[in-house]
Amino acid sequence: MDPTQDWLLRSIITLAQALGGAKEKTRVEIPEPSNALGDDDLLPEILKEMILCGKLDEAENLLYGFLERYPLVENYAIGLKFYEDLSRLSDERLKEDGWDRNEIKEGIADLHRLIFHEDPPFESEDAREKEDPPGEKRNREEQP
Repeated sequence: MDPTQDWLLRSIITLAQALGGAKEKTRVEIPEPSNALGDDDLLPEILKEMILCGKLDEAENLLYGFLERYPLVENYAIGLKFYEDLSRLSDERLKEDGWDRNEIKEGIADLHRLIFHEDPPFESEDAREKEDPPGEKRNREEQP
């Protein structure tokens, strides 16, 4: 667009010349508007596409690579959304990609530890089994 054809651009150029004390016409570069998204804006979409392609392990690795660089509370939602999307997959689909529901729960617990530096307020069944040998677990369940 020719700046001399646009009233607003001519006004900006005139103002810039007046403020700068320039007696000659100067060319003012106006940056093109950008709709560029940051990494954190694109990550959820990339993860969703990777899930659709069956690349669950690679998607989780990408997520944790990002979260290890930017362990912000705001990014916790990205991780939760990832595991929510995984939980919507059928058991058969998860099994095809080498996952199960317990691995999703473990991932959420790991995510919580990474962001908040504490154990989650919930425990996965594997964590409870590691704490209690099978015999002790049954005894505790049998008690009223």
